[in-house]
Amino acid sequence: MSASRRVLFGAALIALLTVVLLFSLRLAFRLQNVVLLPVTFIAGAAVGGAAVMRREGAHWPEPVYAGLVSTLLLLMLLRVAFPGMGPTYVGDYPGAARDQAKSFLAYFVVGGAGVFMLPMFDSVVRREGPRPSVYRIALTAVLFVVLVAAVQMAVTGRWGGTGYPYFGLGIFVAGSVAALITAGLGILLTLVGAHDMGAWCGGLGLWVGALGFLVWLLTGMRWFP
Repeated sequence: MSASRRVLFGAALIALLTVVLLFSLRLAFRLQNVVLLPVTFIAGAAVGGAAVMRREGAHWPEPVYAGLVSTLLLLMLLRVAFPGMGPTYVGDYPGAARDQAKSFLAYFVVGGAGVFMLPMFDSVVRREGPRPSVYRIALTAVLFVVLVAAVQMAVTGRWGGTGYPYFGLGIFVAGSVAALITAGLGILLTLVGAHDMGAWCGGLGLWVGALGFLVWLLTGMRWFP
């Protein structure tokens, strides 16, 4: 099978896995879309990417390409089947088109970033492709979250002050923005051939996003008032 066919096969497999996970988690846990969609996009890309590496003998960075193509397929599906879910819904307020474009870009980053779990944890990818240090990536992500927490504490006052109820939300938002930037940079670096640095940045994006979500979860998952 040629590289282009492996990418298309991987994209179809990732899209299928993502849809299955989407419905399963939605029915089992009734998660909000702000959590449900990114989690399923990332998990589907990671599992599908690993499968295409083993079943079809794909080579890195073909799973990254497959993740991006699968995101396009999934967004088209959401547009047709679930027009109110994800970035396919267009509001009627000023600047709605700009916000939708940003949302589409964010989902392409999320859909492509899921496969960066493979260089960190998949033995096949680490043997033949990039193998970033998971310890250093995790440590960098922890230091970033600690820095954001320190800044929030300095701004809102001592722990337990008026800013505490939304303390976790602030870290979640900051972590999400940082995760999108670093994961997006990882995708760009990978596309231009800097596979090692791309895998490092992509992995950092996943860790920062996961830690930000964990803090938000542990602090009650408060949302904007």
